[in-house]
Amino acid sequence: MTPIRVLAAVPIPPPYSGPEINGAMLLSRGLGDRFQIDHLRTNIRRRNADKGYVTASAIWSMVGMIADLAAAMMRRRPRVVYLYLSQNVTGFVRDAAVILVAALFRTSVVAHVRGSNFANFYESSSRFMRASARFVLRRLSHLILVSDSCRSQFSRVIASERISVVYNAVGEEFLGQQVDRRERPVVTLFFMGHLSVAKGFRDALIALDSLLECHGNVKFVVAGEWLSEERNIRFAQDGRSISAADVRALWAQLRYKHGDRVQHLGVVDGGEKMAAFRNADVFLLPSYSEGFPMVVLEAMAMGLPVVVTPVGALPEVLREGVNAMFVAPGDVKMLACVLERLVSDEALRFSMGRANRDLVDRFFRFESVQTRLGDILAGIATVSQRLT
Repeated sequence: MTPIRVLAAVPIPPPYSGPEINGAMLLSRGLGDRFQIDHLRTNIRRRNADKGYVTASAIWSMVGMIADLAAAMMRRRPRVVYLYLSQNVTGFVRDAAVILVAALFRTSVVAHVRGSNFANFYESSSRFMRASARFVLRRLSHLILVSDSCRSQFSRVIASERISVVYNAVGEEFLGQQVDRRERPVVTLFFMGHLSVAKGFRDALIALDSLLECHGNVKFVVAGEWLSEERNIRFAQDGRSISAADVRALWAQLRYKHGDRVQHLGVVDGGEKMAAFRNADVFLLPSYSEGFPMVVLEAMAMGLPVVVTPVGALPEVLREGVNAMFVAPGDVKMLACVLERLVSDEALRFSMGRANRDLVDRFFRFESVQTRLGDILAGIATVSQRLT
């Protein structure tokens, strides 16, 4: 049987964040013998901090990407174009161009939304952009989400039978990891993500100040990239404005007070990333919004208890007290209490870590995503073939 040709218009590292990591995993593992995958790299930025901004270089990169897309469509003649759908203006314009070019070639398009912020992007856009978004979304053959909770963001535009949920999965390198964390003299709390308010980094800094004062055996390690500007959340709960400089000032204060017990590793990947997970005892990501963060799955696969907010797919797949400790977004006092409990209870950390490792091993291997995604793409390709 002739393999189904799929053009995967997806980003790959650098930069390092969930979509890029997923794109690299898809290309390295493929979707089985049913498919032949060609790749169009859709990155127009090499740093996470630069995403979402309209600049001359971004426009030039986008023009080049569209030209490469048109050439690939003419040479490869894919049955399906598969892409990640962005949730900011620059990224969405790029993705709209991919969808519309594919439509010119009468090729089916499957879009995968990897986050949960599309409604915010849509509602904050101009009337013209909202109308354009509706027009583009109606050109899709199928939409894939990473959380069932995101369905309502698209239900007015896309019929429910054209929407599926496919959870994320981890790479093989994270599976089967056995880390002995017994009787460690220091309890290391680990945060990895954009160092921004939206990721809960500011809340973590405030909560950890008192924890570090009360517990001399606690260490806070951070991996990730500073953003030059806060984009999603610019105001505290009391109405005061928050800037990226304010968050950096909080970090500097924490470093000054607690010295080497507070560390920033920068952007890590590969062996450095694995080492950071091995050296950690608790993972925290108190984000204000998420789809299904890859970094949480990776931490779970490495046998770590996780402290997260009940956003996106997390409350759908994790159980309170078994896999995760849930904290409401912005609840700094609760965050401090939960971290205090985990720091003080080694047995709880170990039981949650074991439960997380087992959960990932059973349900979040790439093979499960490979099969589910492959079935969706094959179904779309079959329908499109009947129509031509």
